[in-house]
Amino acid sequence: MANKAMIWGAVVLAIGSAVLTGAITTNGQVGATTTQSQTLGDSSDRLPDVLLEDSNHPEKIITNDGSYALKKEMPDYNLSVDEIVYDVYKTNAKTKVLLKDGDIYIKEEHR
Repeated sequence: MANKAMIWGAVVLAIGSAVLTGAITTNGQVGATTTQSQTLGDSSDRLPDVLLEDSNHPEKIITNDGSYALKKEMPDYNLSVDEIVYDVYKTNAKTKVLLKDGDIYIKEEHR
């Protein structure tokens, strides 16, 4: 009788181990197959137009060469072609004015 009890105990333990191992494997696979859209939100979700418009026209743009503040109009001083840039990624030490998305950004001089 004791042998039957040990055999049944071993069978129950083996089945329990197999079920537990399967559950752990399944949970690991679910985590591995999570898509980017599930973690970052559905791609059909977009910013409202008001926020999207605000993000296209920031008050200040900071680059490696300095910070540029949004202005209402172009300054009166004469500028050379080297001092005006139309692309944020092409600013350099000489850049004084950045024109982006119809806005004028003037380099802030820190003294």
